[in-house]
Amino acid sequence: MKQYKFLSAALSLALAFLWSSCSQEEDRSVSQHDRLLTISVYDAGLENSDIISRAVTDLDYNTTFEAGDCMGVYAVKNGAILDDFKNIKVEFDGTNWKSDVALQYDDDQKTISYYAYYPYNQQLNITSVEDNFFAELIAGWNPGMDQSSKESYAASDLMTSSATSVQKELSGQYTIRFNMIHQMALVVVAMPQIEYQFTDPELNKMPYVVKVDGGEAKFYVQSLDGDEMKPYQAEDGSYRIIVKPAVSPGLIGKLGNKKFEIKTPVSGGKYKRFQVDGGKKIKEHELKVGDYYCADGSLVSATEEAPDNCIGIVYYVGNAQPSVLYPDKEGIDEQHDALRRNHPNCVHGLVYALTNASDKLSRFGNGSSNNYSTLFTDLGANKSYLWGNGNKAPEYDCILGYNNTEVIKIMEDSGTDKVADAMKALNSYIGEVAVPAELTTGWYLPSIEEISIIIENTEAIASSLSNVGGKRLWEDTSGNSKYTGYWTSSNKSGTFYTVKDGSIGDNVNGNAKNGQGYYRFALAF
Repeated sequence: MKQYKFLSAALSLALAFLWSSCSQEEDRSVSQHDRLLTISVYDAGLENSDIISRAVTDLDYNTTFEAGDCMGVYAVKNGAILDDFKNIKVEFDGTNWKSDVALQYDDDQKTISYYAYYPYNQQLNITSVEDNFFAELIAGWNPGMDQSSKESYAASDLMTSSATSVQKELSGQYTIRFNMIHQMALVVVAMPQIEYQFTDPELNKMPYVVKVDGGEAKFYVQSLDGDEMKPYQAEDGSYRIIVKPAVSPGLIGKLGNKKFEIKTPVSGGKYKRFQVDGGKKIKEHELKVGDYYCADGSLVSATEEAPDNCIGIVYYVGNAQPSVLYPDKEGIDEQHDALRRNHPNCVHGLVYALTNASDKLSRFGNGSSNNYSTLFTDLGANKSYLWGNGNKAPEYDCILGYNNTEVIKIMEDSGTDKVADAMKALNSYIGEVAVPAELTTGWYLPSIEEISIIIENTEAIASSLSNVGGKRLWEDTSGNSKYTGYWTSSNKSGTFYTVKDGSIGDNVNGNAKNGQGYYRFALAF
C-alpha cells in the first residue's frame, strides 16, 4: 500500500487526508532545544459498511486537496476556548499547510487541548466546550448538491479531530497529532461496464473499459423531478457521493432508459458500494485485424455476427504511438509524439472508418504551390509535433496519422486555406459519426504507412466491411477523370500522398488544389 509521509516545519501543517487508512510520519532529526511546535494530521480512514475490518486497500476513495484549501483549529484550556486561538485558519499552498499563528512549546501547553476540522468556515463560531466539540457542526452539516469537481467533492467531506494534546517525540520534536475522522458517509455507485481482458498481455497494460448503455448517469433527490445531485466521477467510471450518515440518501439514478434507486443508509465514516446491473464485468477477447469496433467502444470478433452499431474495422493491433514503435528512429521521441502526449490510454489498436466522409471528390486545400514543410517550421509545430513529409518518399515511413492530423489542425488554426478542404471533411465526419471520446483519439486522416498496413490486410478488412455494408476499399464511383485516389496525411512536397486502386500513388495531379480525391478517416483506441 502506498505510504503518505507527513512534513514537519515551523508554522506549517503537514496534511494528507485520504479515504484510506495508513499514513507514515517522515523521519526527522530535531534538536532537543527546538521548542517550535509542528502539527501532524492522520486520517483515521473510511470503513466498508459491508465488512468489519478496515478498508486498507481502497486507495481510490481519496479526498484530494488543491492550493487554497483551508482547515480550522481551536485550542481549549481549563474547559474554555482560548480567545486568541479560535477557529484559526490554516491554508494549503500546494505543498504545506500554513498558519499565521506561531506555535511555540512552553509549560502551559501541558494543559491545552487542540481540535481541528476541515473544510474551513470563517463563520463558524463555537463558544462552549461540549463532550463532542463539533457536535453542532456535524449535526448541521449538509454535503453539497454539486460534488462534480475535486474541489467541491473535498468541500463536502467534513472531517474532525477530537481533543489532542502536545506530545514529545523520541526525536525531541513537540508535535500536535490530529486523528481526523470522516463524519459523513460515502456512496459509491458502480455503473454497468465491460472491462476487456485481451489474450495478448501487452494490451492489458492499459485497461480498456467500456460503459454499457453509453452516456452518463444522472442523479436526483427523491424523484426524477427532484433536484439534481452532481456526483464526482472517478477514473474507474464509478460515481462518488458524500451523503449525510445514518439516513436514507434518497437518490434516484437514471442511465439511458434505466432507473435505479439508492435508499440504503450508510453510517458516518463508512462507505458502501452500489452496483447497477452487476457493475463492472470482465470479458476475454482476442483482438484481431478485421474485428468490429462499435459506437460505444465495444469490440466484436470478426467471427461473430456483425453488430448494428459498428463504426469501423480494426486494421492494426497494438500500441501505435510512434515514440514507442520507433524509439531508434531519428527525430521520433516522446517530446514530439502528440498521440502519446494527448491519448496515453490509446494503446490497443487502430480502426478504419466504414465509409468515406463524402461521395463527392475534394481537393486538399487552396493554392497551386504549397510549402507545407516551411509552414510547419514557421508555426513552431516542429518543436512538439512529428510530421511525415518528403519529396519522393515520406521522411518517416511510420504510423503518423494522428500526429500528422494534429499538425494539419495547427495549419488550419493559423488561418491558411492550404488545408481547408481536408479540415472541412474531417470536421463534417466528426459531427456525423460519434465515437467514445474517453476511449479514442477521435477521427483523424491516416498516414501513408497506415494505408500500406490496410493494403496488406485487405482480405480481412474487406470481408468485415462487406458484412456491415461498409464502402469497399479504394472504390471510386465518381467517374471523374481528375480522380487521384484517397488522401493521406503524409506530405509529399507541395501536396499529400494518395492511394489509388490499392497502391500508393506517386502522382496527385500536380498539387493539393487540383488533385481530386476522397477522405476516409481512422482512429486509435
